[in-house]
Amino acid sequence: MITRAVDGNNDWLFGRSKQDYKVGRDAVAQNIKTRLQSFLGDCFFSLEDGIDWFNLLGSKQTLILSLNIQAVILNTPEVVKLTQIDFTLNASRNLLLTYEVLTIYGVLTQEDFIEVQTYIDDPNENLILQDGDNLLQQDDGLLLLQGGL
Repeated sequence: MITRAVDGNNDWLFGRSKQDYKVGRDAVAQNIKTRLQSFLGDCFFSLEDGIDWFNLLGSKQTLILSLNIQAVILNTPEVVKLTQIDFTLNASRNLLLTYEVLTIYGVLTQEDFIEVQTYIDDPNENLILQDGDNLLQQDDGLLLLQGGL
């Protein structure tokens, strides 16, 4: 497997020729993390992919969350077997995930921190997304920034 590398903000890397790509186990690890960060129904050409993070994080349904995470990992191309998995949810609804998989390239042991944005309920039924210290509010299809940059 070969895939374009991403930086800490999950943006593609460009301008460094072959160094902007990952191959083998590194590519599989990045692919798994990217797939785990996907929200259910968020990809227009594959609506069944991803995890229902909105409903599963912060709930008592850790078994269902665990099964969803395992399914995403096992359905990742070039993953043969999931041999170990452990995850911890913190108070901010972020996930620390440790897993070991057998790939066609050998054993991959990985620790990923999945940070999910916090959505705040708004009585006016507008979607409000908290991004660090800023509030992003969707109002009639527009995204409004409240707070400093």
